[in-house]
Amino acid sequence: MNANYAKPILEYLPSVFSRSLALIVRDRIFLDEGTDEETVILLLDDYSPGGTSGTIHVCRSEKLADIPNEIVKWDLNQQRVFTPDFRQAHLSMNETVLKQFHKLSELPSAKTLGDIATVQIGLVTGANEFFILNNSSLAANGLGSTDCKPILSKFNQAPGLRFRRKDFLSMAALDARVYLIDATNANKSVPLQDYLNSFDKERIAKISTFKKRKIWSQPDDNKIPDAFFPVMHHTGPRIVLNDDQMTCTNTTHRLYFKDKVPSHQRRLVAISLLTSFSQLSAEMTGRTYGSGVLKHEPREAEKIKLLLPDIAKSTVNTWFKRIDLKLRSGIESEASALADELIFGALKMKDVQRTSRKLQATLQLVRDARRPSKRSQQH
Repeated sequence: MNANYAKPILEYLPSVFSRSLALIVRDRIFLDEGTDEETVILLLDDYSPGGTSGTIHVCRSEKLADIPNEIVKWDLNQQRVFTPDFRQAHLSMNETVLKQFHKLSELPSAKTLGDIATVQIGLVTGANEFFILNNSSLAANGLGSTDCKPILSKFNQAPGLRFRRKDFLSMAALDARVYLIDATNANKSVPLQDYLNSFDKERIAKISTFKKRKIWSQPDDNKIPDAFFPVMHHTGPRIVLNDDQMTCTNTTHRLYFKDKVPSHQRRLVAISLLTSFSQLSAEMTGRTYGSGVLKHEPREAEKIKLLLPDIAKSTVNTWFKRIDLKLRSGIESEASALADELIFGALKMKDVQRTSRKLQATLQLVRDARRPSKRSQQH
């Protein structure tokens, strides 16, 4: 429904059929066949090239038994129409919430992430199992701290709104893969030379990523990001500020702020992304894959809308610490509620709590809709 390579089909089919319906089934109906992928039933009626509207109607069915009712609604023209920027999140948002969302989007303080930052992919090593090591593998190969650099290899290694040296050390103590081989010092380290020489020579010639580098064993481009942004996630995206100048693999995006954004403004951006408003925007710009995961390509991430009202530096820093603590405690819902309270309050909304509850409830519906139905696990 959202893949770029599918656009020609999505444009072609409604151009040659007068009626078309994409019926998204939330129940995972092929679990017995070994897949939990979402099923989309496509119905096409009245083949008539050249005389059609060029649009696809879209609806979602909780379970197979509901499909006949959805077909009746299709006959009555009650489904929403597919547009090029369609995302399934739209199916869970009623007109009242959409109106509220668009009203907030038009405020002077509303920006897109792309207005203030650029998002790029992380390091592509070509062989993560070889270049990204843990303490155990370092010891097994006689390697030391001077043979590598710290790296965020998975986004879940950063639990809060900032990634610090002590976060890295905590992950290292758990024997997580957090060390990037630094081949620039190979001529000074015999163990490192031996380790690099252990890589299969025939495989070096076959890996396309290696061919793009001047030196196959040096994946680090030394472009340190200002912050990290997840590629895929089950709940919602976070911006994690890169306090101690580390890098990351391509399982995480690298974020670079434009111009000279002061530290408290960077923190405000990280807080704003957690609001129910921005999380709904993320659902509408991202793509749903597999078992309900939400994915953002760099340009899609840059389309996420933020609310950035003027807030005093001391206030931002205080709330940043509170929200960071909630995230590190695993209480994401409370972190988002705090973000709403700060941002919506600064916008002087009439009823901050009521608006927050309404948007949070819709956000939960959107997230539940893209995840597998529990009933499908019982088929």
